[in-house]
Amino acid sequence: VSQSRYHARKKYRTIYLHLHKFWGGENLHFYDINKEFYEDFRNYLFDNIKPANGIVAKPSNNTIKSYLKYLRTYLLEKVDNGINIKDIEYIKRLFAKADEQKKVPLTIDEIYILNDLLPSHPIMRELLFNSLNTFMMTFWSNGIRIGDCLRLKWSNIRNGVITIKTSKTDSWVNIPLNEHNSWRLFFYIPHPQFNTYRDWE
Repeated sequence: VSQSRYHARKKYRTIYLHLHKFWGGENLHFYDINKEFYEDFRNYLFDNIKPANGIVAKPSNNTIKSYLKYLRTYLLEKVDNGINIKDIEYIKRLFAKADEQKKVPLTIDEIYILNDLLPSHPIMRELLFNSLNTFMMTFWSNGIRIGDCLRLKWSNIRNGVITIKTSKTDSWVNIPLNEHNSWRLFFYIPHPQFNTYRDWE
């Protein structure tokens, strides 16, 4: 089973469990599903899904949309099989492309705000800080791909240059160490004097 199919099956199971709890453990019939049901279930998800990062109290709109899209896909398959579902056109319009938010790139000021975040920041956790380091490392290293960044080893660094064979083009590239990307490596120097950032609360 591919990773994408595994995650799809997992998401469908999660949706099923949430629907079961939302409906009080009773049998849910297709004729029970309408506009009001869908909106109430959406509110239920906002109140009951716990964000993975533990930083914010409520899940993001994108998280809720992801769950509801799986439910919509399932309902549309049933409609194709001849089952009548009320307000199906309303449910379809909820995910019209015109409603999708346009991606907005980070500003230079926002980049530097992220760049200055330290492990001591109140919201910071180890996984979040590792993700931040990966992002900033790719940004300050001529935009190397995240996959290539995650494969970096200390042996890739020679005489102030990162040398790596890219996974997509299978070619060797040299990335000069600079003030910013070398700072991201500082937190992983294998020496007790430097890796005190690992003492998380």
